[in-house]
Parts: sequence; C-alpha cells; structure tokens
Amino acid sequence: MLARAIGLPLSQEELEAGAELRLSAESTEIASGVWITGGITSRPEPEGRSDRHLVRERDGWAPDPYRDDLSLVLHTAQGLVLLCGCCHAGLLNTLLHVRRTFGDELIAVAGGTHLADTDEAYLEHVATVLHREYRSSRLYLSHCTGEKARFVLAGAFGKGVRSCLVGTVLSF
Repeated sequence: MLARAIGLPLSQEELEAGAELRLSAESTEIASGVWITGGITSRPEPEGRSDRHLVRERDGWAPDPYRDDLSLVLHTAQGLVLLCGCCHAGLLNTLLHVRRTFGDELIAVAGGTHLADTDEAYLEHVATVLHREYRSSRLYLSHCTGEKARFVLAGAFGKGVRSCLVGTVLSF
C-alpha cells in the first residue's frame, strides 16, 4: 500500500490567514443550538478503525488515533440530533459521549457510522445496544455505514432506519 496525505494542502498559518480558528477539545456551541461534541476520549467500545487510515509521524506512518474525530449535536425542540461524519471514534463511543455531555434525549442519528467493515457479531452488539438504549431514535445512515450494517440495523429498528444520501433534507 502506498501511503499519501489527504489533508488540506495548507499550513496552519495559511488557514489562519483566511479563517478564524478556535481549536478546542471541549464541547463547544458554534451556532445557536449547534454544538461540536469535542474530543471523544472515553472509548470502551471498538472504534471505526481502518488499516488504511494513517498519520504522518517523524519516522513515517502510524495508525491514526482519531483524536480529531468529532460530530455535530443539534438541540431541537424534540431532543438531540447527532450528525456524524464517519464516526471513527466508534458509534457507540460517540453516543455515550453525547449522552454524558448533553444529557437530553437523542431523537436521531444521521450520517456515516463507519460500520461497513464490521463483523456480524459486533453489528449484532451495536443493534442490541441501540435498540436497548436508543429505541425511540431514528437512524438516517449514509456512506461508510455499509449495506450489511444497514440491513442489521433495519432488522432492529424497522422503519426507523432510512438512507441519508446526498441531497436528503431532514426536518426536526
């Protein structure tokens, strides 16, 4: 495998010249009712790991620790909505972090859950935990969730699972 960088082709200085950067590992409100989760440091469950995700180190490449993985949390009148990018910190770890940090009822999860390469036993575990802990939540799944995971989760949630493709509009 040939490793190559896929990050922004800008230095931090170039970024700061064109944008106001406020780096923080804490949960932060970035607009009214819109929060970033902050760093998801407690990870008792498996991460959404891939052997293709690497970071550059002094002596070459190393597995990505996903320290920068975060999601968005929307506070709506009905409850919380979690918007995931790829959920590399792990879906269950992210949900636990959101519950501990924000406390309100989670009504929906939308986005990638990085379950595409997960084995069947762990998918069943995820479905069991989601059904037990987040039974009333709706799941709007996209790209890195994978068809197998979508099928298993639909078995647990029925019509509460939907695809969330580019251009999907969700209202809460």
